Amino acid sequence: MPLEVFCTGYGRTGTQSLKEALDILGYPCFHMKDIFQQRRSADFWLDLYEGKDVDWEAYFEGYSAAADWPAITFYKEIIERYPNAKIIHTTRDFDSYIRRAKEMISKVIRHGTFQNRVYDKEFIRERMAEHEREVLEFKGNENVLMFSVQEGWGPLCAFLGVPVPDVRFPHVNDTKEFQARLSRIKTISTIVNVPFGLALAWLAWLAWLLPLPFYSRHMYKYDLT
Repeated sequence: MPLEVFCTGYGRTGTQSLKEALDILGYPCFHMKDIFQQRRSADFWLDLYEGKDVDWEAYFEGYSAAADWPAITFYKEIIERYPNAKIIHTTRDFDSYIRRAKEMISKVIRHGTFQNRVYDKEFIRERMAEHEREVLEFKGNENVLMFSVQEGWGPLCAFLGVPVPDVRFPHVNDTKEFQARLSRIKTISTIVNVPFGLALAWLAWLAWLLPLPFYSRHMYKYDLT
């Protein structure tokens, strides 16, 4: 099925909560966690990065929305592929974003989207503002919902043209979930005799925090989910 909704906001801006909200509203949403939980192949994103033909419909089968990394890295390609999709750009108070990002990433992942400057607040602020400008320029301000999950159902449902559900808007603490996944990967890496650094790099690549060309396809043979 074609994607009807696409979130262009960076991870840690409420993408997990938005995913849960879209699921409730009847838009099954692809999220980075689905790569782990459903063993979706990372080769799709590598092929897309290398400019190869990919089977969009097969990969997103069962989904009508997408959010978070690695999808947002290819926001232009996704918007061009699904021009009728409604675009939501999640936002968050910057100080809160930095605090939660540090809690999640700690000192083990330092490359990629924010290059080697994951603790350079001003650089990250500029990079996030630049990304927001690029999205608005590419799609057009009037076609993008700038959305904070703290706003709840109202603006989201109005934008999508759907009734407000009779349940609370989900607010997910994915910092704890991410840290739990790190612990699990460390345990599994020990069991299968894969160095934790390699296992962690695999996770970081999927989070789009490390440079993609650094890794080769042979890494994906390890089942770390």
